[in-house]
Amino acid sequence: MRKLISILFISVPILFSCGKKAKESDNNKNNNTTKTAVVLDSLAFEVDTFRVKETEKKCPNDDCGTVDLYYERIRKPMKPVHDSINMYIDTLVLMALREMGGDEYKYDLKKRADAFFAMKREMEADDNESGGSWDFNLNVDIFRSCNEIFTVSSGWGGYTGGAHGNYSSQTTCFFVSTGKVVTMRDIFKDLAAVNKIGVKYFKNDNGLDADIDCNDQGWDFTDEDFQLNENFDINSESITWQFDSYEIGPYAAGAPSVKIPMKELSGYMKVKFTDVEVK
Repeated sequence: MRKLISILFISVPILFSCGKKAKESDNNKNNNTTKTAVVLDSLAFEVDTFRVKETEKKCPNDDCGTVDLYYERIRKPMKPVHDSINMYIDTLVLMALREMGGDEYKYDLKKRADAFFAMKREMEADDNESGGSWDFNLNVDIFRSCNEIFTVSSGWGGYTGGAHGNYSSQTTCFFVSTGKVVTMRDIFKDLAAVNKIGVKYFKNDNGLDADIDCNDQGWDFTDEDFQLNENFDINSESITWQFDSYEIGPYAAGAPSVKIPMKELSGYMKVKFTDVEVK
């Protein structure tokens, strides 16, 4: 990452609560590394932002590949939770970029993009035809979702030939007090009871018949076997779980989610989540 050049520093005070950020400056939409100072609340922190956006040149049939890579790191870690977040993001970014090839370039986003286009051209040469409009995207953002946690929201993937593209997303929460990753067992007393609530909201949120078993409606589980996963986003009003495509159903089902109001979960909670107080 030290090979990339920082060209801009902007100090932006946040005027909102619960994970909302100031709008990204247009200067951050170029192909260079930029730095943005973000002050979210009384537990203030700044982020370095890393961005590369590239389009392949000299591609056949105008099927040019595209790459859009963006991620954040806490700039001056001052608490254990900041260190935990940076370590997690470092690992996550390398894992996601592995799909682009060029592992030897590690965090050098520009060279990763070049490696991705080289892989596309190699495939085209082997097949003696255009590989289509390949693309790859990565986005990693840090939020202060509520007083008790920080949240890292990420998504990555794209199209590299075949019938369709593939995309993954992950939301990971960290306790502010310890830096520990938040798990279902950390916040719920009775997971079985929460899963029963979950299947009701899953049907509602995904347009299913409430009276017909999920398995009979094309999903890979029965109502009794339904389980919420560890990919969730928390705020003071609700918790939202996200599933990837193929995780619990066919590709045609997309990437389903389920949002449960906190009032439905309150009787099973070990932790109370409260709104960020902006000072």
